[in-house]
Order: sequence, then structure tokens, then C-alpha cells
Amino acid sequence: MRLAAERDGRLTGLAHEVNMQSTSLEEYCEQTATVTRSLYAAPNRFSVSGALVSQPGA
Repeated sequence: MRLAAERDGRLTGLAHEVNMQSTSLEEYCEQTATVTRSLYAAPNRFSVSGALVSQPGA
């Protein structure tokens, strides 16, 4: 998590990065960083990216 603020403490920027592993056999996405958007009044960006990696034994 990274924060940027004015001298008075008002947040001006927020970054919350999460890495998660899951199987390609299920449609599951951990909502770890989702609540951050609701808790902090700061401009922010939400983006998702995926990567398919091999799973030994799967």
C-alpha cells in the first residue's frame, strides 16, 4: 500500500496492490483490495490483470 497526502493530512493518492493465486478451473477473485476504495477518500484506480501459470499435478 502506498499513500500520498497534503501537509494537512488530506489524502491525494492511494495505491493498494494485491497478488493472488487461484486455479484456472474456478472463477474466483479475492476481494482483498476492494474495501480500500470505500474506506479512503482519495483518487484511486482499480485494475485487474491475470496470468495463466502451470500448476504441477493439476
